[in-house]
Amino acid sequence: SNLDKAYKYGDYNYKKIKFIFNYGLSNDEADIIIKKLQKFYLDDNFVNYFNNLYLDQNKLKYLLNNGMLGGHGHNHINLGLSSSKEVDYDLQQFSKIIKKNLNAKLNYFSYPYGTQYSFNSSVIGKLKKNGFRFSFTVERAYNDNPFKKMYLSRFDGNDLDLLISKKINLKEIKKFYKSTNWKPWKI
Repeated sequence: SNLDKAYKYGDYNYKKIKFIFNYGLSNDEADIIIKKLQKFYLDDNFVNYFNNLYLDQNKLKYLLNNGMLGGHGHNHINLGLSSSKEVDYDLQQFSKIIKKNLNAKLNYFSYPYGTQYSFNSSVIGKLKKNGFRFSFTVERAYNDNPFKKMYLSRFDGNDLDLLISKKINLKEIKKFYKSTNWKPWKI
């Protein structure tokens, strides 16, 4: 089904709920539902566990200093389905927080939800205006065109078995990047 293509993990009901939150509700409607769920279903133990999942400032600085920190937006909205004003606000808020806490501008961005509906040419223009030079989708594929820097595919850590089973030749991948003289890690 289309849900199985869009969402790799979870049962059918989980995928339906995720789809509704991602595409069926406005940002305000989703926020209202999430806040109600948090109020009634999350106890202190869960909240403490959840809070420990976030990186502290030292870990963020380490990632930043090693070229491994990128953006993902402020409120995790679907940028491609949001108004121009909402996109501007989300990116501006995110950039302010990064500037204030890390005194940095980031080069990398990963689209919230990451599907083809998560961005468009207007969003790409706004990202560039905010200093982002590379953007990642959730499409699992090789990047065979180094000039498509604002819609890069990626493999997730769960895809290692897929990469191994396809007998991916890392030498060929390195050869391709060398032939294009594209070095995203040296920007």
